[in-house]
Amino acid sequence: MTLRGLTLSCCLLCLAVGCSSSKNDGSNQPGNDNAGAAGESGSAGSSDTAGTAGTAGSNSAAGTAGSSAGQSSNTAGTAGDNGTAGTAGDNGTAGEGGAFSDQLTWVQRTSTTSPPSRTGGGMAYDRARGKAVLFGGYDGTSTRLSDTWEWDGTDWTLSSPVTSPTGRNAMGAVYDSARGKTVLFGGFTGSSYLGDTWQWDGIDWTLSSPATAPTARSLPAMAYDSVREKAVLFGGITDDGYSNETWEWDGTDWTLSSPMTSPSARVTNAITFDADRGVVVLFGGDDGGSYLDDTWEWDGTNWNQVLPATSPSPRYSAPMVYDESRHVTVLFGGYNGASYLGDTWQWDGTNWSQVLPATSPQRRSSHAMVFDSVREKAVLFGGYGTARLNDTWEYPGACTADTCASECEPGANQCSGSFLQLCDGNGHWQDEQFCSLRCTAGSCQSLTPGTWTGTTNQGLAIEFDVSAAGSITRIQYSWSAAGCGMTGYTTTTGSISVTNGSFSTSGGTCPSSTLTGSFPTGSTATGTLSLSFTSGITCSCSGSASITWTATAP
Repeated sequence: MTLRGLTLSCCLLCLAVGCSSSKNDGSNQPGNDNAGAAGESGSAGSSDTAGTAGTAGSNSAAGTAGSSAGQSSNTAGTAGDNGTAGTAGDNGTAGEGGAFSDQLTWVQRTSTTSPPSRTGGGMAYDRARGKAVLFGGYDGTSTRLSDTWEWDGTDWTLSSPVTSPTGRNAMGAVYDSARGKTVLFGGFTGSSYLGDTWQWDGIDWTLSSPATAPTARSLPAMAYDSVREKAVLFGGITDDGYSNETWEWDGTDWTLSSPMTSPSARVTNAITFDADRGVVVLFGGDDGGSYLDDTWEWDGTNWNQVLPATSPSPRYSAPMVYDESRHVTVLFGGYNGASYLGDTWQWDGTNWSQVLPATSPQRRSSHAMVFDSVREKAVLFGGYGTARLNDTWEYPGACTADTCASECEPGANQCSGSFLQLCDGNGHWQDEQFCSLRCTAGSCQSLTPGTWTGTTNQGLAIEFDVSAAGSITRIQYSWSAAGCGMTGYTTTTGSISVTNGSFSTSGGTCPSSTLTGSFPTGSTATGTLSLSFTSGITCSCSGSASITWTATAP
């Protein structure tokens, strides 16, 4: 994990599901690439100017070539005698007034009420009532959430069902359109996996009693096959480990499928149903040893691996939905083991292509996402980036001068906290590199590889190793005062903060010993430690101290 900020980052599964148990739960988008058929009266533009779109013929319309007005380097072709449009410029728009109207972007929505911040919530879209349904999740405390919220496209509303599932996160959730119910399966309570099936009718939750069901698990992937009228569940983690089972729910019972081929066992993969081609699409995930970037499709009988020319980078905890209006699968964000991601991809059944919206949500993973088929927008909520989130976003949204106006000169760079940002070709800042030491004056500075050592004003000796990549790989403290001796050691892969380290004394380990630290960024670092301890030869020495220290790079 790459060094990120000054706070200790758990592995992403812990962020999504908590660490209270050994169990895991946890661009512009072009308008049309091809100009439509021009009417017979369409006139060609003069050199370096997009021509005026002609009057449409009886069966065709002048097409929009791109998202902004044609530039001086883009020349509209001469309209042919038969009304065939000439080649549009790469970024040009035939005619006038198209500067923002066809450019797609993510749009953040605000509402008078909102669910609390969380990761790993279950969300499905109730097509009959036109509402996204959100249940549960993990807010970072010792308990899991059991609240039910609904988004109507304008505001979030907290429901008050008489009966609710046990608090949980990392569950599977889909909307069963044939029976008009949101279906929820499994999850993680913070100490155990769940194997129960619940259904939401818009008023109350009902516990189902199937004769057969998958074993208890968290982090399964679920999609609803509206052609075969069955919910499809794949993978997850059980008490026996990672799973590659495929189960289907028909509204009454679960059935275990027996495909000839199947994706490897995994968790937190992305999954959705492509209604136009009648297949469930699966991407990526975590198989317990690596992050994946493979694409699979389920046809109701077998899994078939697809080998596209281009794919998103390996990742997990990256939800995706099928955009029924544009006929593409949309994927956003995720985590790759080193950083949170904020990229948008779409799958057309043959290949993946990255979309570069003018505005995007903060980088994140473990968020919830559904497709609102009434308003024809993907709805994204929450997740984890630099902290747990409770923001609501929609995609695609039409650009306006306010949301899509250029922010910077393409090719420029700047610092944003610890990130080096570069200005992309559309005039918008994009995070390019995390600077393990600091970002200053538009350039990254990283920790010098080697062993750093330091001393403090109260005798605390500090030593930590920095890898060639600039990550902290070992931190060790030793301290002695008033007859007490204590050493602390921890291994980390990305943070210079230590909480609840392992401490020993010459007479044994004192269980109440704790040590926390925060380390500023600088080639010669100075900082403070807040220390509480109960240690010594007989564990009779106790107290606290605020210690300043300085460490110098080798």
